[in-house]
Amino acid sequence: MLSLEGIRWGKFIIGELFEILPGKRLRKEDMTPGDTPFIGASDHNNGVTAFIADTNASEDSNVLGVNYNGSVTECFYHPYTCLFSDDVKRFHLKGREGNKYIYLFVKTVIRKQKVKYSYGYKFNDERMRRQEIMLPVDDTGNPEWSFMEDFMREKEQALIREYIDHARARLQELSCEAPDLNGRKWEGFNLGDIFSITPSTGSIDKVSVIPGEGEHPYVTRSGLNNGVNDVIPEQEGLTLNAGNCITIGIDTQTVFYQPGEFYTGNNVNILRCSELNEHNAKFLLLMLRKTLSVFSYGRGATIPRLKVSKLFLPVNSEGLPDWAFMEEFMQGQEQAMLKKYLAYLEERLEQ
Repeated sequence: MLSLEGIRWGKFIIGELFEILPGKRLRKEDMTPGDTPFIGASDHNNGVTAFIADTNASEDSNVLGVNYNGSVTECFYHPYTCLFSDDVKRFHLKGREGNKYIYLFVKTVIRKQKVKYSYGYKFNDERMRRQEIMLPVDDTGNPEWSFMEDFMREKEQALIREYIDHARARLQELSCEAPDLNGRKWEGFNLGDIFSITPSTGSIDKVSVIPGEGEHPYVTRSGLNNGVNDVIPEQEGLTLNAGNCITIGIDTQTVFYQPGEFYTGNNVNILRCSELNEHNAKFLLLMLRKTLSVFSYGRGATIPRLKVSKLFLPVNSEGLPDWAFMEEFMQGQEQAMLKKYLAYLEERLEQ
């Protein structure tokens, strides 16, 4: 197994190693929906902010996209054909063909510069070209691209093995095929008749969070990462919310299932019911998002409004929510997806 310990490192100027090409402005209102990824100055979803049918001079592939604006210095590798916002620069290795593994190694090195740049001090073209980075070197003092490639390839293979083990273990826990939704009877229920709906008991504003390493999720109104904005230590004088519940951002209408104890930011409501578990919760999340689509930032999902909001669910012979069906259906869906995922991983595993 390759290691970074004992490796010689050298200092290099980005502009001497990479050809840096611009993106091209394409306003949202001018985009045509399609299948081509559009890369914006984002820090998630591999930088993909839309899928479009447009073409322009920024079209590229096998390239490292580096944000100079927005989420500054965030960068992502793009093996596929895509278009780039003018907030993102395109990096191509000079003198040789780059590949996924080289660009992923360089990505981690460039992100080390994040502390230096900000929205007010952008990672613009001029600063990119003169920015120094540290890379492993060979006996002649040149970047040892082959080592970087082999190192990242080994990292990928180790992760693939880990994911395969996880997928196989998870499949052992799932025992049923998905029952058919066709022909199921559905009824509407007031949320207040199914759930207890309360404010968070462990609510704290982000600026008041006691920092440090911890193990407690800090759930906010974000629509990313299951609503988890951070993982924080115990907060003195604040009670953790118990898990096995659903969180709703009041003014963002974000909905997630929380399996374990957690703290929240402001304006988060919590739904609980005795029948809830991790499987039927996933079914409920899909239906709740449809229910909450009537709310907005100016008309938030407050407790009085939630209690009288209609949620449509499959019902049993007694006309009650069919919790067993919802659980079996989502277990079956997860099982089917895991089988596809496992087959994909096994294809990528090098023997």
